[in-house]
Amino acid sequence: SGTSVVTFLNAASARNLGVELELRKRLGFLANGLETITVFSNVTLMDSEISIRRSGSSQTRGRRAMVGQAPWVVNSGITWAPEWGGSSATLLYNVVGERILNAGEVPLPDVVESPRHVLDLSLRTALMQNVALKLDAKNLLDSQHEYVQGDVVRESYRTGRSISFGVSWQQQ
Repeated sequence: SGTSVVTFLNAASARNLGVELELRKRLGFLANGLETITVFSNVTLMDSEISIRRSGSSQTRGRRAMVGQAPWVVNSGITWAPEWGGSSATLLYNVVGERILNAGEVPLPDVVESPRHVLDLSLRTALMQNVALKLDAKNLLDSQHEYVQGDVVRESYRTGRSISFGVSWQQQ
């Protein structure tokens, strides 16, 4: 028919195990001039498995990872924030491991979302006591969204970069 048909089937059982590690450290221990810089990261490692009971209707593989559950996620960044607090700059990085977007109907393989690297930048500065400027640049790498089924690229696109600028005023 040219349209997607999505059906759901309850699992007989499922398992989802994971661990998250986080690190945040000021760089002043390297040199006094770096005290205003903080690096941070968190890494999540996951292992999921779902078991589907057999039925007479269309069937996905009997055992697979949960739809949407990536085996790993990495978030990292670096922030410059001086003590006087009038300005700051933050660079953020994110990547999510390969994950199932749609479970394939046997004999077709699952549709998988490939990892995509994302880099964002945020700048803030105070002009006066109650006026501040902000600049946000998102998706600076403009990495490609890619969905693959077996050896076939089902969909591939870029969303583009976005930059926003703002002025805020707070009444005292």
